[in-house]
Amino acid sequence: MDEVLAWCGFLGAWSLVSRWWWMLPPVRLWLQRRRMARHRQAVIDAMPDEDLERFTRYVNTAAGWLMVAGGGLLLAARETWGLVEQHQWPAPLFGVIVLVMATVSISYAVGRRAHSDRALEGRRAAADQRVRASDDPNGP
Repeated sequence: MDEVLAWCGFLGAWSLVSRWWWMLPPVRLWLQRRRMARHRQAVIDAMPDEDLERFTRYVNTAAGWLMVAGGGLLLAARETWGLVEQHQWPAPLFGVIVLVMATVSISYAVGRRAHSDRALEGRRAAADQRVRASDDPNGP
């Protein structure tokens, strides 16, 4: 039973990381942060109070999920160490497993994001095509 629970904890923890990795600030957002700092005050000044409140709630929610993602990463590391220890594998294998599982988790999330982006882009392209067709004076 200990064996089953060790593997369940290991797989469950890494599953949590793969699903929530996108809550970590992506590099793109980090790079845009510098640019956004210059415009932030102007946007806040121009934003109606209701929109500012909604935006603030969104940012606070994202920060909360960032904490969940960090906790999931720590849990996954702990469960991985427990698995390595239980099987008396060499300690360096811990790092290898963490790197492999992190790569798998991130790859899964990136693939899901790319799939979603392609689906949305296809939908936008179809809508644009319908608009162009309806604006064509020689159209049906």
